[in-house]
Amino acid sequence: MASPPRDFEINGIYHVYNRGYDKRDIFLDDKDYLRFIESLYWFNNKELIVIGDLKNDERRLPGGSTPKKLEARSVKQRKPIVAILALVLMRNHFHLILREINDGGISLFMKKLGNGYTGYFNEKYNRSGMGGIFQGRYRSVKIKTNEQLMVIFSYVHTNPVELVESDWKELIVKNKNNALNFLERYRWSSYCDYIGNSNFPLVTERDFYLNLFGGESSCRRIVEDWINFKAENNIIRADTF
Repeated sequence: MASPPRDFEINGIYHVYNRGYDKRDIFLDDKDYLRFIESLYWFNNKELIVIGDLKNDERRLPGGSTPKKLEARSVKQRKPIVAILALVLMRNHFHLILREINDGGISLFMKKLGNGYTGYFNEKYNRSGMGGIFQGRYRSVKIKTNEQLMVIFSYVHTNPVELVESDWKELIVKNKNNALNFLERYRWSSYCDYIGNSNFPLVTERDFYLNLFGGESSCRRIVEDWINFKAENNIIRADTF
């Protein structure tokens, strides 16, 4: 039985996320992460994109910079169906912050993204006939207030901290400087682009958050404040026990 269509409002902003089936990893090496990043860019398009075209060098998105020829192609050929405001990829899940800019845009984008990456993953890892790799249909939550916009921005971009702070999910940070430095080196996120370290600049539309927060330094400060809060929480627990 088909799932009912989602009701996304034009200009509405949504936290969209999914994980691997049974919490299994969906990114097994750097090429997988890069393929998903590329898919975010190329499938965000009203025009048909042939999956095989992603193997073409002209459609590759290198880390750290984007060639001018790709910028020229993007202006002429891409007609985005959503605004990707933020992203982070982890080993077994991903988080996106999306704005609906066309009627049905998020639904179409997530369908193309899910089917495209699943096809790539199954072919690469010889999973013919194995079906989907995700834990069912993606989930989405509408962001309604400026406070929620700030919280979800911090939440999404600090996900990688769990890779260096084992108690992160329990609201504990033992070494905040290590956590912050790690975030600035983590490739598979839009955080670097938000703080002025070019990573995958064409994938996200950052003006909304930059204007909301007041620039790159404020984006950095908001994430730092989030981590400082958890670090202080750890100090309070240590003093208590």
